[in-house]
Amino acid sequence: MNVAQRQPNSSYKGVRNHQVLYLHPNSVLNALHPEWIMYQDIVKTNRYYMREVSELDHRWLIEIAPHFYEVTLNYPRIIGIRILS
Repeated sequence: MNVAQRQPNSSYKGVRNHQVLYLHPNSVLNALHPEWIMYQDIVKTNRYYMREVSELDHRWLIEIAPHFYEVTLNYPRIIGIRILS
């Protein structure tokens, strides 16, 4: 499972590799602007577009795989999910 967080410029940053990613322009999720998404794969054209994308609640990552993810905090809000080594 690949996970990405929305950035202020509307791009997404992959949790694993910190790669800059984008939703495909035809994706229905463009209208929703989800904070967190999971995706299956990436298609490279002039940008890296995520395919097979679903909205994700970041708390699910901690609940399902606490051995793999942890929350990083910056008061007063969560700023990211980090993969544990």
